[in-house]
Amino acid sequence: MNNKNSQSFLSDRTRNILWILLVAAIYFLLARISLQLAFESSNATPVWPPSGFAFAVVLLLGIRVAPGIMMGAFAANLVEFLINQTSNTPTAILTSVFIAAGNTAEALVGYFLMKKLLPGIHYSKYFLKVNYVFLFITVAFLMCVISGTIGTTTIYLAGIISAENFFIVLFTWWAGDTAGVLLVAPFMLAWSNAGNWYREQKTGFSSSSTYYFELAALISLVILMNGIVFQNWFSPFFVFTRAFFITPFFIWAAFRFRLQEVVTIMLISASLAIIGTIQEHGPFLTVSRNESLLTVEAFVTINCIMTLLLHAAVTERKKTETSLKIAHDELELRIKERTKELTTSNQLLAEAQRLAHIGSWEWDVQRNLVTWSDELYLIYGITKSESGINYETYINCVHPEDREYVNGIVQHSFQHHGPFDFYHRIIRPDGVIRVLHSHGETITDNKGVTVKMSGTGQDVTERKISEDALRETTNELKQKNKELERSNSELTSFSYVASHDLQEPLRKIQTFSEKILSTDYEKLPDSVKDDLRRIVSAATRMRILISDLLSYSRISTLETHFEDTDIDLLLQEVKNDFSDSIRQKNAVIDSMPLPRMKIIPFQFRQLLTNIISNSLKFSRPGIQPHISIGIKKIKGGEINEAESDPNKTYYHLTFSDNGIGFEPDFNRRIFEIFQRLHPHHIYDGTGIGLAICKKIVENHNGFMTAEGKLNKGSTFHIYLPVI
Repeated sequence: MNNKNSQSFLSDRTRNILWILLVAAIYFLLARISLQLAFESSNATPVWPPSGFAFAVVLLLGIRVAPGIMMGAFAANLVEFLINQTSNTPTAILTSVFIAAGNTAEALVGYFLMKKLLPGIHYSKYFLKVNYVFLFITVAFLMCVISGTIGTTTIYLAGIISAENFFIVLFTWWAGDTAGVLLVAPFMLAWSNAGNWYREQKTGFSSSSTYYFELAALISLVILMNGIVFQNWFSPFFVFTRAFFITPFFIWAAFRFRLQEVVTIMLISASLAIIGTIQEHGPFLTVSRNESLLTVEAFVTINCIMTLLLHAAVTERKKTETSLKIAHDELELRIKERTKELTTSNQLLAEAQRLAHIGSWEWDVQRNLVTWSDELYLIYGITKSESGINYETYINCVHPEDREYVNGIVQHSFQHHGPFDFYHRIIRPDGVIRVLHSHGETITDNKGVTVKMSGTGQDVTERKISEDALRETTNELKQKNKELERSNSELTSFSYVASHDLQEPLRKIQTFSEKILSTDYEKLPDSVKDDLRRIVSAATRMRILISDLLSYSRISTLETHFEDTDIDLLLQEVKNDFSDSIRQKNAVIDSMPLPRMKIIPFQFRQLLTNIISNSLKFSRPGIQPHISIGIKKIKGGEINEAESDPNKTYYHLTFSDNGIGFEPDFNRRIFEIFQRLHPHHIYDGTGIGLAICKKIVENHNGFMTAEGKLNKGSTFHIYLPVI
């Protein structure tokens, strides 16, 4: 991993060095060419393309290439000084260092100013808006002050120029750098990102063969006109040698072509103008060569500014027009869609009104004109007419017994500007009486005068009939509930009799039978002894049966209160109750940790008692009883029982034993009351215990199942919803 990182670092470093060397070489070549235009061997030129190259390359590649600018500028200036022998070697070296530093600082300051003034804006968008172009031009003017000031001061201190030439050199230097930035930087930025520029500007600009034919024609005419004006081709008349003949071609380019073509035409025109002026041709010739170059420099700079601003304005306008067209098309589409939606909505509303038997209305109070929906006409059984209806027509449709009531509500709402909601009857022309539910509100003007009323009317005849029937059924249910309360009261009285009066004779029978057996046992014949033992056993079973029946009835009738309970603690109490039986049978009860649950404590304790009692009672002779209790959470959808709710989560409690079990046919019948699988003389019991368990689980909104195998054991499954 370290080797890979090291190789990547070396690769990046090598790439940066190559970029720096390439930038230095290009800068040097551009500078050597440009220095041929130097003002009196001062290294100040009227057009300085390297400044535009340096600014563009920093914007494109970042500040990492600044050393390349420094190296190229230093080498170019040093060579120029040595060739011209304007100073000794040490002075030339020192002067070249300061000039190179100024050239580098110029590009860096321009870079940071653009990032500050247009934060987050990519350089590909610098020439697409007028305000961006203004900022770019302003930055060009400001940044070039740095190089001009440092360079001019340096060559003055080195004695290369005199004091009287200081300001003309400073102005020439600044203006030359500015012209270079405005001419070269846009050209490089545009063509370096041609794909993005094309995507940004494609709206409004054609790319057909006609477009390229027109471009070729424009470039040819620009070259021709520049040749006529600045090269004296064809010996033109005086009027055709004026520089303003070039301007229309820049306007043509700005209006018709993309930025790449526009900056190319600017560069071609500027190059021809400068070359022609150097060759002493064209309208800018003066007595001094330097003044001629300064004039052509101003011409180039002004044309660059004008063309860039005009092209940005045209681009913005075309993009705006295209955006407006797109917005217009989208708006038209949305209007069509909305119209279609409204049509559909009206159809759906009409269908909904038909299905719900509800119609809408509006009353123009000032004109006394009532407007009804189609459904409302159907509800009233009136044929729709072009003349419409008025308030009197409406009130005449109301049932005579309800007219005064309806009119009073409407007038009250009219005067107090409040909503209204009421039921009333109408009579159709065919004599059929219908019940309507009317709802409405008032609409007032800015003076608080009621001008309109609107609302709905719904035919609720069938609902009213259903409500009346429901009211009658409710009254019947109330009567039934009273009868049920009486029955419950009687059942409570019966339970009291069963628990006291019925058990009292059984206790006496059992008591006296046991007394006879204990006192006169030896005197009794064997047949009597056996009869008495049967009497005692039958009385005992009857008492247990009565007790279990009372327990079962209490499970259904007693009030229940759910409490947050520790099931582990409840299980331990039950195990303590069976401690003697567990010890006698050497039984083992294993249990997973049980959670706290919201339960009815006394009922759940009864549930645990009955299940563990069953497992101990129905153990196999000679086999150590083993009871396992488990629990987990399970989704209702995973339970293959009709009682489960797929949207609920359940606690799944399992009680498994290794007892005598039962046949699978009894999986459900085992929970029926009085259901016994074995005779009394083998296993005692009443057959109510598991029915009580099932009832307790149902009281907890759960359900219970069982599965068994004969002589293998049984498992009881309890599902309780997680609360």
